[in-house]
Amino acid sequence: AVTSGFSIHASRLSCETLLTITIVEAQRAAIVLTKGVFLDYRHFDKNNITPRYYFGYGLSYTTFTFSTLTISKVGQDNHIGQSLYRRRRVSSYSNKALLSFYEPIYTITFTVTNIGNVDGSEVPQLYLGFPEEAAEPPKILRGFERVYLEIGESKTVTLVLTQRDVSYWNTVNQNWTVAHGKYTVWIATSANNADIKLEGFFNI
Repeated sequence: AVTSGFSIHASRLSCETLLTITIVEAQRAAIVLTKGVFLDYRHFDKNNITPRYYFGYGLSYTTFTFSTLTISKVGQDNHIGQSLYRRRRVSSYSNKALLSFYEPIYTITFTVTNIGNVDGSEVPQLYLGFPEEAAEPPKILRGFERVYLEIGESKTVTLVLTQRDVSYWNTVNQNWTVAHGKYTVWIATSANNADIKLEGFFNI
């Protein structure tokens, strides 16, 4: 599958106000991002805008199905294999406090099957929805994995959610905060809600 790493706007008007930068005179220059975290597919979700091509959109010569979504809390004795996405995020950190912030606390497991007539690759994407108090975008990408499957083959995919993944930046106390309530997990092939294949929930 060929996958898009960013959304393609359907019109110029849908993206022309995405980012406003204001330079404030101070001892250190400050950059004020007026759109906050609502950029790209997050902006489109919030404002019900349909882009021409969604973030993560791709084409394939074969067809895949998704099944058996399992969400498990990680115990101290669990040994979790790191996904490629998590390894990329953690590898640059040497500070132990930061490393613990990126330790897995949930595993997301599901099965992908190639039911088409040719071998191919799919890129399952893990999106997370926060409780309302976090005031986060409707869904946020939290992981992905490229999976190569021969005709008729099935594979179990395991992605992880870390302490950082379930936290949001609290602008009042200027600290990372975990919102209490129901989190939604979506497994999808793009940021398009129509491409959501599996859905699950967990509570913190």
